[in-house]
Amino acid sequence: MNGFNITVTLINGVSAGELYRCTGHIITDAEASDFLSANSEGYAWYEHPEEIPQKNYSGIKQIWKRPNGSTAVLTGTTFEVKSIDLIIAQQNAANPKPVVPTTQGF
Repeated sequence: MNGFNITVTLINGVSAGELYRCTGHIITDAEASDFLSANSEGYAWYEHPEEIPQKNYSGIKQIWKRPNGSTAVLTGTTFEVKSIDLIIAQQNAANPKPVVPTTQGF
């Protein structure tokens, strides 16, 4: 759409993350601002330049967070928004809880 490929991650049928990938140009500040506004859900976004890795191999240009923990990350040609629900789901998937034996049902 409008020069962007958009990938949406759903949790229980609700958008929990969007990845906007530009196919023809570097994402502008105005476009980044539009993406932040479209994904604000009534919260303000705050820039967090201190969280950009010192050895920035991923090309991160800007990082924003909302008070509820959601994040937005801008590289040259991508803009990714993750809700706190998606962040928690990804953390849980990366660190699954061990299966504990139970006597339930006996």
